[in-house]
Order: sequence, then structure tokens, then C-alpha cells
Amino acid sequence: MQKYLLILFLYVGLSAKAQQKARCEGFVRESQIKPLQGVTVALFSSGDGTPIAQTQTDGMGEYHFQALSIGRYYIKATFIGMQAATSAVFDVSDKMQIMVADIILIPQLKGLQNITVTATDNPIETKNGKLIYNIEKSLTARGTSAFDQVRKTPGVSVDAEEKLTLKGSSTFTIMIDGKQTYLGGQQLSTYLKSLTAENLTRIEVMATPSSQYDAAGNAGIINIVTKKISRQGYALNIMTGVGAGKYMQSSDGFVGNIRTRRFNFFGSYNYNFNHSNLVRTSYRTISTNGKTVNYDRHSIDPAVAKNNSFKAGTDLYLSKKTTLGLTYTGTHNHWSRNGGGPTYLRNATGSIDSVAENKNVTLEPSNSNTYNVNLATRIDTSGGQFSIDADYASYHNNSTGSLNNGLNSISGIPLQPNQSLAFQQPSNITIRSIKTDLVFPHKGVTWKTGAKYAYVRTDNNFRYDSLLNGSYVYSSVLSNHFIYDEKVAAAYLSFNTPLNKTILVDAGARLEHTHSMGNLVNTNTITDRDYTNLFPYLSVTKMLTDDNNFNLSITRRINRPVYANLNPSRYFFDKYSYYEGNPFLQPELSWNTGITYTLRKNYVATFTYGYTTDAILDFSVQNSTNGVLRVGNRNFSHKNAADLLLVVPFKQSKFWSVHTTVDLIYISYSLTSGKDIFLPHKVNIDVQLAQEFSLPKGFGFELTTFYTSPSLGGIYILRTYFQTDAAVRKTLFKNKLDAVLSCRDIFRTNRYWAYSIYGPTNIRYDHRPDSRRVNLALTCHIGGKLSAGKDRRLEEQKRL
Repeated sequence: MQKYLLILFLYVGLSAKAQQKARCEGFVRESQIKPLQGVTVALFSSGDGTPIAQTQTDGMGEYHFQALSIGRYYIKATFIGMQAATSAVFDVSDKMQIMVADIILIPQLKGLQNITVTATDNPIETKNGKLIYNIEKSLTARGTSAFDQVRKTPGVSVDAEEKLTLKGSSTFTIMIDGKQTYLGGQQLSTYLKSLTAENLTRIEVMATPSSQYDAAGNAGIINIVTKKISRQGYALNIMTGVGAGKYMQSSDGFVGNIRTRRFNFFGSYNYNFNHSNLVRTSYRTISTNGKTVNYDRHSIDPAVAKNNSFKAGTDLYLSKKTTLGLTYTGTHNHWSRNGGGPTYLRNATGSIDSVAENKNVTLEPSNSNTYNVNLATRIDTSGGQFSIDADYASYHNNSTGSLNNGLNSISGIPLQPNQSLAFQQPSNITIRSIKTDLVFPHKGVTWKTGAKYAYVRTDNNFRYDSLLNGSYVYSSVLSNHFIYDEKVAAAYLSFNTPLNKTILVDAGARLEHTHSMGNLVNTNTITDRDYTNLFPYLSVTKMLTDDNNFNLSITRRINRPVYANLNPSRYFFDKYSYYEGNPFLQPELSWNTGITYTLRKNYVATFTYGYTTDAILDFSVQNSTNGVLRVGNRNFSHKNAADLLLVVPFKQSKFWSVHTTVDLIYISYSLTSGKDIFLPHKVNIDVQLAQEFSLPKGFGFELTTFYTSPSLGGIYILRTYFQTDAAVRKTLFKNKLDAVLSCRDIFRTNRYWAYSIYGPTNIRYDHRPDSRRVNLALTCHIGGKLSAGKDRRLEEQKRL
């Protein structure tokens, strides 16, 4: 099948219409996501500065120049109230299309000269307070998933259950194209694994988001930007890939659009088949009444994921001032697991007393649907704009399966009757949200205001049946029906203005009122919360020179508990361990401060500090009587997190460039509850080294290495993480076909291992995924070039 697809792609790529006049095009924006309309854009000859042509940007901030002669050119953009900006010089040859790097305009600061905006090849850079990981510029990203790429983002780590954390915290907001994902914890990781990296443009990390964003997410925001076309004409990328590790995997999909002056239709589809394997081992000790029992667990968990993700939408340009957008995003996935293994119960001498055989079978079909309607209109020529977004989202998951256990002597004699627990865990979640934003410049000050209302309902009806006398019987003790409703009303006001010749101030505040109600239907237990919080924000930028600047920002954030973590239902790992939600979790609040210094636009140093009260962290407790381990979450008194990030790119030669990122992180917690005192702290370093080589005959080679020293995660010390990836790329048929051969985790060093440092809990684990894989990815380009489209925000979905 792969052979026929390749032949088809080659035929289409060679026969596609490619004989076009030379042209250049690009975008002008006020920020990374906000286009500027009506900007005067001029094309100049780089030799003598002669003006060639002039135009204005449309409602999407887009411009283009056609029928260009062979030569060297640059673009200059000017707009009232903004500093003029100039692009890098670019070369034009016959019958080619040039994509000019986005030009970002900032408010006018008297005394500063024009700013030159140059394209960067750095995989990691910073812009407007964001750390940006450019996935498109990484060859080793081919044949991987969104989960793999988020894991490589500086400051991100993964725990034993493959849950993501940002700078030691799981309380961050993750969005895709400006919208929060539906899932949290392990379900979020599973969803990200269904998205291929070929459909992604970049990953953005914001440590101190402004008051325009929802206040949710104490550790900040991670935004994954997918490819979408917003240029006139048509473009289509068709992708296929195959990989091999312990098992085979494959991915196929496309992303494309048709764009005219009146409308833009876009869509994408991706199918991902992933057969993976995870080898788990764990060891923990219980001592009670003078007796010591060691639980030595071994498990092999093969899993099969069949994931479909799709997106379709249109932008209708009703007039030069008004755009109407409609978008649908959906998933249809099926995940299954059939794993298990023995748990050896050892005595104080290490000898085996008995063996518990565990078998865990899970089938988990899920689907999601998200609908968005958005309207944006320009209300005056000075940059005033009004926009409104309405969203409806639904998520459905129906996890079914069984957990089987048998306890035998070392010789195989049954010591207890076999136990079997069947489960059904349907989960239904709906989100309704509407928001408005208004931008209005007045006397040198740009004011922004907006409001939002969101209503979320999650309905979980978990049923457990125990095997008794050969028949399954409903277990009222383990089963529960939990309904959670949350309503959040918010409003914000912000402004930005030059304070003097070289200082720009951006400040604002956001007010949020939250009313939530958790109802444990079985016992008619209701938890009702009603609270209002104010979230101020301040950012001050000092322009030292044209390409050196200094920024100081501070903001207050909130993290409401993940919906699933409030449900007191149990999820069993095996006979001796389970996860249980905590309906009494309180929201955590934090103050975050950031300082950024940028030198020559490429060298960046960022320091952030956050102080969090009622910090929500993973917590485990062992029952000293029966040895059962209960995993869950609880509120710690407070948490401190300090982070120093350095981005240092340099070019060794014309064909060899190196990009280095060093992240130094300090974390400390405080837990004081009666006699329970726990005060851990830890410093760790995260280093990423990406080397790119330009080889003869159009070949490219990339070698990337990731290292994380032991770090603090809840009650655990996460041990060293190390991985090396390599990839080689060849572009064929006049850039119509990209072929990338990559190898992930060359030395098979990727593992999730840790040990507990909390006194009453003595645990260590070592989980090894099937991470060493060889992948071949092919991408056929038809028509124009893909780029990121407009971002939309829906902030409730991360906690589902």
C-alpha cells in the first residue's frame, strides 16, 4: 500500500501546475496571532534602495507582489502609530515563490530607528514574551507525535504514567491553535500521541500571559500551532509515514486549503496507527507490626491506538473590514490494552512468599466534536477592532474492561480464589463558551477590553461489578455517579502605551467569578464553591538598542482542579494499587514574575519565579495493614519555582549550525498538616543541543540531544532523562517531495524512573517505553506553502 501511495504522490507532484510567475508574499502582524489590516507595504531593490511597488495588507494582514524580475529585494512596512519595520533581504530567481518572514509591528517609541526583522533558523527562539519551539525546522520531528515534541520543549518532563509537567508542575494550560485540549493527565498525553508532528508548525510557551488570556494555569500556557493556509490560491500537503521499533506504526494524512479574496476553505485529516509497548517495574516496602513486605511488581503493557483527527472550516471575507469564521474539529479514536504480569511479595530477606498474577484488559473508544463561530470587524482606521467567538464542544469516552488477580504460592498453589473486577467508565463532557474582545486606540494608548462566559458539565457514571460465585454482581462500594458543573464569568481591561522614548508599558487586570458544584449522586454529597478573584498583569519593556531589549512582567494566576481529579471514583492499576480522586481539592493561586533580556535578537536569557499557595500535587499513601497503595492529589501549603533559561545559537561554519538551550530550575514544596511535615527542594538542569548540517546535493542532516538531570516531581525524584535523535532529509522534484529518514532514541536511553522521598511512602519505579524507532516520512507539496492560521481560544478544555 505504501508503494502505491508513493507512486501516486510522485505523479501528482510532477504533474501539478508549477509554472508560475515569480512572486513574494507575507504577513504583517501586531503580535504573533493578531493580523494588521491597511498597513502600507513597499517592495525595494536591495542594490540601490529603489522602490519597486507598493500595496496594503488585507483583513488577514497579508500582502503580495507578482511578476518579479530576478534580483534581490526587501520589504518595508509602515503603519500609523507603529514603528516601521524592514524584512531581511531575499533573492528572487525565475518562476519561484518567496515566503517572507512575518513582519511584527510594535507601537511607536520616539527616538528609535526602524527595526530590521530577520528570519531565523533557530529551532528555539523568543518573541513577545513567548518561548517558541519551531517544529517545522526540526528534521527529527518527522514521523513523531505532538506528545514527543511537547516532551522536547524546554522545561517539560514526563512522569511514570506519561503525564506532562511544565517546570515541575502539572498545573499549566495546554492549547491547540489557541484552544485548550479536551483532556488532562494521561488522557491528554494519549490525545497528543494521536497528532502527527508533520501537521504542526510550532509550540509556544508563555510563563506570564497577559490579562487577555484566561487566568487558568499557574505554570503558564503551552500553545501548539497546527498548519493552516491563509494565502490566496491553493495548497495541499499529503503525508505518509511508516516506523518500526518493537512493533510497526504508520501515519497518513493531508492538510490543505483553497483561498480567494472572498473566502478561505481549509481542512485536514490524519490517521495514526501506533502499536506500542511499555515495560513497567516497581518496588515498594511496607513495615508494620514488626513485619516487612516488599511488593516487587513486573508488568508488560502492549497497547494499540487507532486515531483519527480531522478539521474543516472556512473564513468568509464579508467586506474589507469584516471576517466571519466557521470551524469544526473532531477526533475518533480507539485505544486498547492487554497487559499484566506478576507482583512478587517478598519478605525482609528478599525471599518470595507469594505471587500475585495481574491481568488488565481495557478497551477505550472515544470521540470529540468542537464547533466554533467567530466574527471580527475593523471599526476604524486607527486599528480599532471588535471580535466575538462562540464555542460548543463535547467529549465522549467509554472505557470498559476487566482487572483479574490471583494469589499463588511460589510453587503455584492457589492461596486465594481468583478475583475479577469488570468496569464501565463512560464519561460525557460538554462546554459552552462565548467571548468578546474590543481594541480601541486613543491618544497614543491602545486599550483592550473583553468579557467571557463559560459553562462546563462533566457526567461520569462509573460502574464496577465483582465476580462472585461465577457471576458478576454490582459493587455499590466501588461504583459512583459524579456530576460536576462549573460556570465562569470574566471581564478584563488592559492598555499598552509608550512611557517615554524607549519604554513600553502593557498593563491590565482580569476579574473572574467562579461557581462550581460537584454532586456525588450515590450518596447525595454536594460540594458547592462560589468565589471571585482579581488577576492583575504588568509588563514593562525597555528598548536598549534596535536589537537589544529588556522586559519585566508580573501576573497573578489560578489553577482550578482538573475535573476528573475531583471525582472520588477509583481506577485500579492492579490488586495492590489504585488512583482515587479528591472532591475536596481547592484551587491554587500563584504570583508569577518574569525577566527577559534579548541580545542581538538571537541570544536570550529569561528568569521566572512563581509562588503558589494550595499547590495541587500528586500524592501517594500506603495502607500499612493490607499494603494497598492509593495514588491521588492533595493541596500542599505552598510551592516555590525559579527558572533561568538561556538560548544560545551559533554558526560553526557555512554548513554547520548549533542551537543550545540551557534551563536551570529550582523547585521547593511545603506540606504541613498536623504531624505531617514535608519540605522537599531540588535544583535540576535541562539541556538541549540541536546540530544542523547542510550537505551536498540537497541533503540535510540533524542531530539532537536532550538531557535532564534528576528533578523534583511531587513526592518523587525523577531520575536522569537522556535521548539522542538523528534525521536525514532529501528534497526531490523541485521541492515537491520531502523524504525524511529518522531514528529516535538511538541509544535506547529514554525511560521514566523515579524514587519517593516522602517518609511514609517507600517506592521506586522504572518504566521503559518502546521509544527506539526508525521512521520514514514522505510529504508531497502541491500548490502554495502552508502556514499557521488564526488562533482561537477555548480555555476550559484542559481540565477535562
